[in-house]
Amino acid sequence: ADQPAPDRGPVYHAYQVMSRRVLVLPPETGVVAAWRALAGRGVGQAPVRATDGAIVGLVTRAHLLQVLNEEDGYLRDVLARTVAQVMTTPVVTVDPVADVRRIARVMLEYHLPALPVVDEATGALEG
Repeated sequence: ADQPAPDRGPVYHAYQVMSRRVLVLPPETGVVAAWRALAGRGVGQAPVRATDGAIVGLVTRAHLLQVLNEEDGYLRDVLARTVAQVMTTPVVTVDPVADVRRIARVMLEYHLPALPVVDEATGALEG
């Protein structure tokens, strides 16, 4: 017998669930400063934006831990690196009206912690 399709609930778009106060780092940010910025905001990642406004990467705490050694809350054995040297690039971005179910599939497929929301027409970071 034909069964009715399950109710998948309402469709949510990126702009309805995204963070609005996004921490953005320039590529030349040192890894210690980036770690402190992420920790200070209580976030695990930040988009990296060039001076022309383009999103050029995504840096995560995991990236930073590759070059930082944290012990008892203090940073030790710091390698002199910048965000540009440890970030993921190119970065996958999504449009503000993207369906969150599609966003979730992309995040799972590419093992991404977050996706910057960018207005495709203007290239501006939305959230």
